[in-house]
Amino acid sequence: MKKQHIAISAIALLILNACGNSETAPTTETVKDSVTTETVIIEEETEEAFTQEVTDASRVMLGSWTGEMSGKELTIVIEKIDGNEIFGYNTLGSNRRDLAGTFTDAAWDQSCAKAFEATLNEPGDDEWDGVFTIKFIGYKAETETADGDLDCTGNYSGSEGMGEWKPNNGKSSKDFTLTKNP
Repeated sequence: MKKQHIAISAIALLILNACGNSETAPTTETVKDSVTTETVIIEEETEEAFTQEVTDASRVMLGSWTGEMSGKELTIVIEKIDGNEIFGYNTLGSNRRDLAGTFTDAAWDQSCAKAFEATLNEPGDDEWDGVFTIKFIGYKAETETADGDLDCTGNYSGSEGMGEWKPNNGKSSKDFTLTKNP
């Protein structure tokens, strides 16, 4: 009975995996029990790995940011930057929504600083979805030179963000500030 159960399980696994992604790599798995040992070929899905290019934008924006909006904790997580596209999610209270959008360089009149402005859209399938417009600011370290001037050193790292959320339903917009989590 156990041998028949293992064979049925192995066949079911093969059928389920055959219905998945066509980009698969076969591997071998040994199924053991007290009666028999069988070798079963299992198709495993392979996922294309995304390599994040390290840029000023990724140094500044990637990561987790927290603040407050409407008396609730707002968290925005930027997970991926691809060219000028940006992806992540936000949580406000217990509500989590995916985000996708674009960003550009932005003006920020402070030495050793760089800013990026992102427009991030929630999916739009909920009556309270909206659009975040956020200015992310990153700084380089400032050191004083021998002649008293300031010199910017190192890489930019994100430290603050500020923005506005506008709901798609036309209700009032909300302002917020963010701090990047370590």
